[in-house]
Amino acid sequence: MNDTKYRLSLQELSELATEIRQIILKGEGLSIDDFVMRVNKIKPSELGYRKVKAIQHEDRLLAYFPNKVYWALKNKCNKIKNIEFQSSDDDFIRRNLNKSRKWLAEYCFTKQKAIEDRAKILNIHPITTWHQYTIMEDTFILKHINEKGPAWVSKQLGLTRASVSNRRYVLKNNFPKTHHYYTPEDDKFILANLFKGNKYLASVFGVSPSAINTRIYKHLHIAHKSIKQFKNLRKVAILGGAFDPITKGHSQLAEYVLKNTDIEEVWITPCFTHMYDKNMTSGLNRINMCKLANYNNPDIKVFDFEIKNKLTGGTYDFLFKLLSDSEFSHQYDFSYIIGMDNANGFEKWKKYNLLKNLVRFIVVSRQGIAKNKKNKKEIWYKKEPHIFLNAGSDIMESSSTIVRKITKGNPLNNCKYITDKVADYIVNRGLYGCSSQEI
Repeated sequence: MNDTKYRLSLQELSELATEIRQIILKGEGLSIDDFVMRVNKIKPSELGYRKVKAIQHEDRLLAYFPNKVYWALKNKCNKIKNIEFQSSDDDFIRRNLNKSRKWLAEYCFTKQKAIEDRAKILNIHPITTWHQYTIMEDTFILKHINEKGPAWVSKQLGLTRASVSNRRYVLKNNFPKTHHYYTPEDDKFILANLFKGNKYLASVFGVSPSAINTRIYKHLHIAHKSIKQFKNLRKVAILGGAFDPITKGHSQLAEYVLKNTDIEEVWITPCFTHMYDKNMTSGLNRINMCKLANYNNPDIKVFDFEIKNKLTGGTYDFLFKLLSDSEFSHQYDFSYIIGMDNANGFEKWKKYNLLKNLVRFIVVSRQGIAKNKKNKKEIWYKKEPHIFLNAGSDIMESSSTIVRKITKGNPLNNCKYITDKVADYIVNRGLYGCSSQEI
């Protein structure tokens, strides 16, 4: 909100209007600059944010200013390009670092470049290119916008109506409450997924559809007619994990999803690095074991995208990178498979509130996994478009840790947790400290 210290009171306006009338009546040849400095008794650098902002409130000022003088004063002020910054200007900039360059330039009545240069001199970077909302402003928006409308709220905050409307959308959808900084990778993602619509893209970046619309047409210069539509995408579910080694439980999970959903293929995707930085068998060995475990099912494939691209981020980074590649996003409609234990702790995942908008999640409950005690309406994975499956005892234990403990220093024979081909692969290469002797 605007600091009242830099707003004219009605009494000040009245006094200013009285002097203007006297000047007009007497025909004094007083310049606008001299007049403003004499009446307001302030330095030229303080002119902008103390007086001109008030001048812009036409509904309050036109009652006092004759139109000719009002526009003359406003136009004269607009010609001030290079002000000599005073200590009061520097203090004002420091107090309002959360504001945009444009906002500060308007209040200091200078160019945005001058504000940026001054910030460098004062060593108070960064100053953003947009308005950063405070908690008080967010509270003010949520409290008044439904009753009084965005036009009234924007006027009170001294912001544009579009900015306030966008902020309401962000707050309503519980998106991250900071402005999104678009990167070249973001633009690549937008271009690869234009056909999915602005609403989808907005949910991925945590902004409003109108903000995405602005990015597409004004910054990326994409014409609406040039956006191609891709239909009948093949439905693919990704099953990610370490798979060190892959177990029968993993394969059963993939088969269960194929059988009970509209998914046409499941892609088993070994990770490049462990989420807890644990040591793992080489990526090549894990890929080979995954292929051996599912060699007889053509609908279960092994996808080496994460290992091939050496991705070290979380699930969000992997899916964002994948969907940014038009080779995949234009051919496949992706879902992501996770267990209910992971789904219940989803808030711990990186960018979880955006991740659940990136793709559809298929959450599978197995025997022995504690149920979520929250109300059904509060459980995110029980809302569309996500799918919840209760597999019960149809899927056996899939812990790779159990297999590693069994094999360490012991011969591997007829292990119920892994297939024979995977067992032979482990024995032949002596993985996990397994003995090559057979019983």
